[in-house]
Amino acid sequence: MVRCKNYNLLKKVCSSLTKTSLKILQLYLFTDLYFSNGIITTDREQLIQASIELGLEEFTKLLKGQQSKKTLLKDFERLLDEQLYCDFVIIVNKEKIKCHKYILCARSELYQNMFDSIEENCTECPDLSGRSPRTIKGLLRYFYTDSFVHIDLEMAKELLGSSVYYALSDMKLDNYCEKLIEKEKKKKKKQKQKKKKVKKIENEKENEKEKEKEKENENENENEKERKKRKEKGKKKRKSRNNNKKNQTDKEN
Repeated sequence: MVRCKNYNLLKKVCSSLTKTSLKILQLYLFTDLYFSNGIITTDREQLIQASIELGLEEFTKLLKGQQSKKTLLKDFERLLDEQLYCDFVIIVNKEKIKCHKYILCARSELYQNMFDSIEENCTECPDLSGRSPRTIKGLLRYFYTDSFVHIDLEMAKELLGSSVYYALSDMKLDNYCEKLIEKEKKKKKKQKQKKKKVKKIENEKENEKEKEKEKENENENENEKERKKRKEKGKKKRKSRNNNKKNQTDKEN
C-alpha cells in the first residue's frame, strides 16, 4: 500500500483492531475517505493509536477532530462568497452588503441586541460605525472565518477598536490590528533610519569632495603664487642684465 510501506507493521496493527476499526482504516488507506458517523469511542481510540503507529498524520488529525473547525469555517466562508440564503443586508455608504443574521448574532453582541430590539422581518440596516464598505466586508469575513489573512494595514487602521464597538467575545481582532499597525510603524522607523544613514554617508562624501576641492584650490593658488614669484624673479634678472649691459655700454662710450 502506498500510504504504509511497512507491510509487516500494517499486518501487526490490523490484527489488533476490531472489525469496525479495520473497515474504517481500510477505507481511508484505499480511498482517502473517512466517515466518523456511528464510530464509538473505543474504535476511535484504537484507530488513533493505529494511525500514530503507522505514521498517518492526516488520518490522526481527522480522528482527533482537528480538521473539523477548519472545514466548518470553510463552509461558512462559502456561504459568504456565494451569498447562499442571505437574510440580511448591511448598508455602507449606499453599498448593500449581504450576510446572515445568525452569523452576526453569534459573533457580535451589538448585532444580537439590535436584532432583539427590531422587528423580526427587518432585512436591512445602515452601518453607523463610519467605516468604509471594504473594511466592513473585511470585518464580515473575519466573522465568518475567524481569520485575519485578508486584513491589510488600511483595514487594520479602521478596524482598531472593533472588538469593543461590536462587543465581540474577545480582543483578538484589536490585538491583530495593533500588531499590524505597530509592525508598519517599526518598518517606517527603520526606513527613516536607513534614509538618515544614507543621507549622512552622502553628506560625508559631499564634505570630502568639498575638502578635496578646497585643497585643490589651495594647491592651485600656491602654484599660481609660485609662478608669479618665478615670473617676477625672471623680470628682475632680465632688468638686471639689461642694466648691466647699459652700464657697460656707457663705460665703453
